Amino acid sequence: MPAREQAAATPRVVVLEDVGQGYSVAAALATGGFDVVVVGTAARAWRAIARSAPALVVLDARTSDAAIRLLARLRLVESSIPALVVCARGEFHVVAALEAGAADCVSPPYVAAELNARARALLRRAYGPTHWQPMPIRIGRLVVCPLSREASRDGVPVRLSPKEHGLLLALLESPGRAVGRRELLARVWPERAVPNGRTVDMHIAWLRQKIEVDHRRPQIIRTVQAVGYLIAPPRE
Repeated sequence: MPAREQAAATPRVVVLEDVGQGYSVAAALATGGFDVVVVGTAARAWRAIARSAPALVVLDARTSDAAIRLLARLRLVESSIPALVVCARGEFHVVAALEAGAADCVSPPYVAAELNARARALLRRAYGPTHWQPMPIRIGRLVVCPLSREASRDGVPVRLSPKEHGLLLALLESPGRAVGRRELLARVWPERAVPNGRTVDMHIAWLRQKIEVDHRRPQIIRTVQAVGYLIAPPRE
């Protein structure tokens, strides 16, 4: 096992998860500015770690004990790489992950912002407070900074409300996937007791006016009929 790398400006993160389970841990971390290497089996994760030690390991243990066994094996030869484990609900599962060598655990339900915050906290703890800053996300001519909540288009700052910024990040967390209105409400308006899809539509319209070249013909945030909204790089 190679010596641990110092965390770089864009830290490399090896993620072990079953992408067929739905909400993607790797996609959520990618929106936070991480250089994500996603693998589907413990054997592939071991090879990815051995080939070039990452700054962080994130293991999804919700559907299999293979992630816990991999972490225990890793700790026998490498104790310094921080590991974040996504656990199923229940105290026993969290205890097993911590006993195997996890630095932190997170259990559903969670949002991408929490996952990224926990990952950043582990990096600061392992490498120091100034070693890493999250990289901005670029979508065509739009640049979004998840941590500072700033955005710009063609270098000109774009002032977004907290809800508009939350919607933008929620869509960026699921690149290439249509996100339904109810899901967006749950992520951006968790305080709402009664979901109302019109609230999402209204804020999307305001957001488009700020980030699209022509909000009447949107190219970044696209409507998917009968589903919701999808974010993708603008068409040429």
